[in-house]
This record gives sequence, structure tokens and C-alpha cells, in this order.
Amino acid sequence: MDGAIGYKGRVYYFPHKSYIEFLCAEYVSRVRFTYDVAEKFFANVNPEIVSFLEEGPASTREKLREGLSSVKGEIGSSILRFISDGTYYSSNKDHLNSKNVSVYELYISYFSLAESCAKTKEISSFLINSLRNSRTVTKVAACLAMIGDHIGNYKDPDLVQKTVRLLTDGAGLNNLSSSGLGETIGIINEKNIFRAMVAYSLRLKGRELFR
Repeated sequence: MDGAIGYKGRVYYFPHKSYIEFLCAEYVSRVRFTYDVAEKFFANVNPEIVSFLEEGPASTREKLREGLSSVKGEIGSSILRFISDGTYYSSNKDHLNSKNVSVYELYISYFSLAESCAKTKEISSFLINSLRNSRTVTKVAACLAMIGDHIGNYKDPDLVQKTVRLLTDGAGLNNLSSSGLGETIGIINEKNIFRAMVAYSLRLKGRELFR
């Protein structure tokens, strides 16, 4: 854990980092990741714990991915970014483009594509396909969050048009209206697509992501 631990004489110290959070990361990397451990970990993980995990064994990523499937509630984007890696999407491409993919897998896939420096067109294709396969409000909101983030980074007008077309015309998405969203998805048009994305989804940077 070079960089996280300083050394003076015979005394180890933790510059600018929490000893408790270091112990938490160390514990998680060593123990069997049971449902109870996963539930407590994801309820309390913070960016500082993630920073220690980043300096730990690479095998921890796979362990956390498996534990994530049994946890509900809000999950910080920093831990999902850590769990993703450049090979995750390419290694699981068939499953990740199916209708059975979970919300957390969608987020991890998006971060994985970004980390692998995938072409903008490939990321856009994944996002629009994920939206097309979504049949729950939570998945639609997740897709809109990622689409909004991607458009904000790359200004992809083609993705905007496909999103508008899909939301207004396609695949039964108009039946997903919910009082929790404020408006029905079916009335989205090209003029208010950006406002709708903000209203219906969560920003990916520094926010909690719902599953």
C-alpha cells in the first residue's frame, strides 16, 4: 500500500487518511464477502475506503461485484467506478446487452467502457440498447443518467435523437410513468430532453446511485 502509508523511524503513520477506513478496506479484502458483510460495507463505504481498496489486491473487485448483487438501496458512484475495469464490458458483452442485466451492472458497464477508452459510437450503442431493453422505472432512470452524462462529455446529437425517438415511440417505455418521476416519460420531446434527463435521473459525479 505504498502511498497510503508513511514511515518515520519505526513508526508507521497514515498521512491525510483514516486508520479506521484503512482497516475497513483491509478487512474487506481478506474476509469472505457474505451477505451481511456486503450489506454493511455498501451502506458505509466512502471515497476514502475506496482509495485504500485501489491500492489493495485486484481480486477485491470481483469479490465486491458478487456481493453487490444482493444489496439494495443507494450506492456511491465511487465504489461502482472502482468495481469496473477496462475489461469488464468486453468480457461480459452478451449478458450486458440482454434484458436480464441489473441496474448496477449497467452502471459498471458504462464506467468500464469509459475506462477502456471505447469509441464514442460503441458507448452510445450500448446506452441506447440498454434503454431499449429497460422495463422498469429504475433502469430507465439509470439509462437516462448515463446518457445525460455521455452527452455532456461528448455532445452526441445522434444519441439525443435516438433517445427522444425511443422514449416517445418505442418498446413500451411510455407505460413506465410514475408519480415519483413527476411527468410521464411519454411526453418527452427533443426540446426538453436535457431537462427531462436532469429531472428523471441522478448525476453520476459525486452522487448516490439507486438500484
